[in-house]
Amino acid sequence: MNDVPPPDQGSIKQGLLLTLALHAAAVVACCLIAAVTAGGAAGGLAPFLGIGLFQLLYVVPAFVVCTKKGLLRTRKGLALGAGITFLVNAACTGIVLYTLQLGGVR
Repeated sequence: MNDVPPPDQGSIKQGLLLTLALHAAAVVACCLIAAVTAGGAAGGLAPFLGIGLFQLLYVVPAFVVCTKKGLLRTRKGLALGAGITFLVNAACTGIVLYTLQLGGVR
């Protein structure tokens, strides 16, 4: 028998929470950068219109760190959270573009 417990692999819940925390940190960072450079924090929200792709800038490095630390379940949660974000963003973008197209036709 093997009495050695398996290494801590994190949890999917931790990965989902990490995704949410990274999104929040990115919003704050973008708003701060926009406030300093453009004079208004509202401009910092512009990258989040395409967050499905923008999140690659911070989710991929977090994914690599989780892989190197052996946090396989956390990595799965991170990927799941990023996937959900991408799909929701794609659906909302589709709805907006479809609505704009209908508005232009009428």
